[in-house]
Amino acid sequence: MLFTMTCQIANEDCNEYYAKQFCKFHYNRWYKGAVGEEIGAPKKYQTAKGRTCEFEGCENPMFTKGLCHTHDMQFRARGELWAIGTKTSGFSRKSGQGGVPVQTCMEEGCETLVRRNGRCHLHNAHRLSGIIPRGDSDIPCNFLDCKGIVNGGGVLCPGHRTLSRTYGLSDAELAALAPYGSRCAICDAEVSCLEFGSRPAIDHDHACCSGSKSCGNCVRGLLCTSCNWGLGQFRDNPQYLVNAIGYLSREPIVQELRQQA
Repeated sequence: MLFTMTCQIANEDCNEYYAKQFCKFHYNRWYKGAVGEEIGAPKKYQTAKGRTCEFEGCENPMFTKGLCHTHDMQFRARGELWAIGTKTSGFSRKSGQGGVPVQTCMEEGCETLVRRNGRCHLHNAHRLSGIIPRGDSDIPCNFLDCKGIVNGGGVLCPGHRTLSRTYGLSDAELAALAPYGSRCAICDAEVSCLEFGSRPAIDHDHACCSGSKSCGNCVRGLLCTSCNWGLGQFRDNPQYLVNAIGYLSREPIVQELRQQA
């Protein structure tokens, strides 16, 4: 009769026998220095299927240590638990003391805690990018037809402010390109911030700054995506473009061969 060895812990985390009277999971714990009850402790961060959070009134799936993911993060961050979306006294980052009101997002149906401007992190990002319509007091982004709003001063939305830093431009310099950039400088196609396929691309001289970033001095203008990609394929070499013009202007080579035959 073949004798089959099993793990001495024998709980729901066990798998096939490995060594030292342990399965591979518990052997790794023992090998890393765990002793006694530490070896057989439940898996950390293991979602318990079919079980819900033990916090009163919470129906979210259990994530770890009897709590759902949200309540586990609450306990880790502040050492206390509260019903999701209902806490009225919170934690001040500056003073480290309680008493600062914690409100939920003002968008309908969202119970996430407020991050900025009366909204949670996600809805505030949507507001700044123009997904959520602007309010009467919001300052619009001053770049082409962007629907985003200015946040924290300046004349650009956060997305275009990041773009200006990438290409070594100030907010005012990037905004000044807009009157010259409503149409592509090569093919004269209309460019727009609202349509993915026709968004403007900032073109710069790669001989000065290789890669996707620029010092700002080599920025040449705004192009459509196709023309910007095309210049990259020609490696910004004017002679290649001249050769391409001559190539497109000549008769197809097959016609020459047929005439010679």
